[in-house]
Amino acid sequence: MNPLRDEIVTTNRKMIERILADPPGQLHRDACALRVLETVGRLSGRPHRTPVGLLEHDGQRYLVCPDRNRDWPANLRARPRCLLAAGSQRIEYRTTPIDDDEAARAVAAYLSATAQPWVSAAFPVHDGASLAQIAAAMPQMAVFRLSPPANGRP
Repeated sequence: MNPLRDEIVTTNRKMIERILADPPGQLHRDACALRVLETVGRLSGRPHRTPVGLLEHDGQRYLVCPDRNRDWPANLRARPRCLLAAGSQRIEYRTTPIDDDEAARAVAAYLSATAQPWVSAAFPVHDGASLAQIAAAMPQMAVFRLSPPANGRP
């Protein structure tokens, strides 16, 4: 067993329990709210949960990940639907991976909205980085724009 991986799994499990137990935090412009992301495993086909920060920016909702090789971005690239949950709220979304100027602006907004230093430290760029610096680091990161699924449900 990997002690660091075990610690991450335990921390994520505790965060998921807390997010699902508390009423959902309000989404505000240029702010993040904690949610539980449910994806379908690209290899296993089983549901997977992870805590994420949902970003509201320029009238859009985004998921931002500092490492595009993590499981949840890979799962979303394979199956672009997800469920975001908090408290008793469950909302389904379609996801679109983006890596252009819109993605760089979303990363800048996410870093600015993130109050936790350990979250910011995971990114290959720092809060206050220029859009050009963020764009240069985009191949390492993953950004997904969220939209309601085609069937019209949120």
